[in-house]
Amino acid sequence: MNLARDILDFHGQLQGDRCNWENLWQRISDKVLPEHDGFSSYEPYKGGQDNRDVYDSTTTSAAIKLASALNDMLTPRNQLWHGLTTSEDEINEDRTFKLWAEETRNILFAKRYSARSNFASQIYESFLGLVVFGTTGMFVDKAERGVLRYRSEHLADLYITENSHGVVDYAHRVLRYTALQMKERFTETLPEKVKQALEKNPLEKFEVVHCIKPNDDYMPGSFDNKRMRFKSVYVCVTSKEVLQEGGYNKFPLPVSRYRTAPRQTYGSSPAIQCFADTQMLNEMEKSILRQGQLAVTPPLASHNDAALNAFHLAPGAMNYGSIDDQGRPLVQPLQLGGNFNLGLELSDRRREIINDSFMVNLFQILLEGPSMTATEVMERAREKGQLLAPAGGRQQSELLGGIIAAEMDRLEEDGVLPPKPPILLEAEEAGIEVSVNYTSPLNKAQRAEEGLSIQRTLESVIPLMQIDPKAGRRFKWDEISAGLAEINGMSENYMYSDEELKTMDIQEAQQQQAAQLLEAAPVLAQSGKNFAEAQAIAQSSSGQQLPNIIPQ
Repeated sequence: MNLARDILDFHGQLQGDRCNWENLWQRISDKVLPEHDGFSSYEPYKGGQDNRDVYDSTTTSAAIKLASALNDMLTPRNQLWHGLTTSEDEINEDRTFKLWAEETRNILFAKRYSARSNFASQIYESFLGLVVFGTTGMFVDKAERGVLRYRSEHLADLYITENSHGVVDYAHRVLRYTALQMKERFTETLPEKVKQALEKNPLEKFEVVHCIKPNDDYMPGSFDNKRMRFKSVYVCVTSKEVLQEGGYNKFPLPVSRYRTAPRQTYGSSPAIQCFADTQMLNEMEKSILRQGQLAVTPPLASHNDAALNAFHLAPGAMNYGSIDDQGRPLVQPLQLGGNFNLGLELSDRRREIINDSFMVNLFQILLEGPSMTATEVMERAREKGQLLAPAGGRQQSELLGGIIAAEMDRLEEDGVLPPKPPILLEAEEAGIEVSVNYTSPLNKAQRAEEGLSIQRTLESVIPLMQIDPKAGRRFKWDEISAGLAEINGMSENYMYSDEELKTMDIQEAQQQQAAQLLEAAPVLAQSGKNFAEAQAIAQSSSGQQLPNIIPQ
């Protein structure tokens, strides 16, 4: 068995299976994202004139807006957009699990957004590739102990296949290292051809295939790579040698698709959906520009006279013989006609279709109606949540869920995460795993319907309470206010916690009790005084002392 040759043979099959896709991706790249070139041949983007055939940037602008929206709605950097939970309420309510889940979540966010990490930039690149090409992948690696590194894979270098459940668990990524980088990365297994290149041309590039696949020799409890669920193999294409073997407990290269059809491995995207409109708009803009140029500097119609051969159009130029004896011009602009406004109207219609494909208009809530009421804003948020739910939900399950699992695997392997509480260890032995609880703005927008139902009910009930205050007795006002704050995404920093509310209630009760005692003090003092006077009168009249019944 030759592991390197087997991997390269399978890599050739993966390349052949997606030839048609690569042709489509290359055409989309030419018109939408020239910097993502490289599907037809490997050539790093060098800038310059790669977009010389692009006459309209509507699709590019729409793609950037949708990618930014997904980034903000799913992974906002200024929010804790997920937590950790399980499928069992008993475990979730356990204090030791709550403390572990909170500490682990905080460590994940600290490592993910560390200055030494690059998650923020790479997740945006992944979303941009997703909305343009339909498929994206993020490799979760570590630079050193406790330091995570992320790499958004160029689709031209990413090859995938699914298992029987439709889950991507087999991937190849193509890496291109210089001889110097090969020496740094694979010091102990450096091929002979690379050693020769180090002496002659250290910048010569070598292609390496990184294969990540399920481990067929998986043996739990083993002390070698067999204990890993996934096998990792680096193969040098030039020498057909294995450079490095290893493994992972969690799949380190989560792959997500924007949308897939049955029997479709690679995904479709909004850019693919409206690519015909993109091409059509590009040709329309080319024609409109040409027509505008002709309107500004039209061709000239002249008399067939040799004297006009040296006709000059420069400002202030003298053109002798350009008029006849009667003063009539022998040269005049040639009016070609054409409906310029119709061209603009057709172009605007194509732009509307493209923007609708990328849901651009969905994110212009405050621009369209800056004076909307809170109910109208919540209605728009509900609409946004509904329309983004299919795409956003898929990214949470395929991309973000895989990234979080890989992060926890790498950090747990390095001993960075806190030890799991006994109740969680027992649950894992029973097959109960830790899952992700998303709290991103998208999830909050999806709950906007609940907030709308509350507001609509209150709008109907409050007028009734003015007639009969008992109409509001059925509602839990404190829970309603807390629920609306959560649905609207209000920060916890602006609200009191349950413990703080209990302390405030106790203090308020103590203050009320003290106020009642102060209020009752004059009455008690006057009563004592009256009794003392009555006792003195009785003594003077009978000579006997009344029993003291005032409590001491």
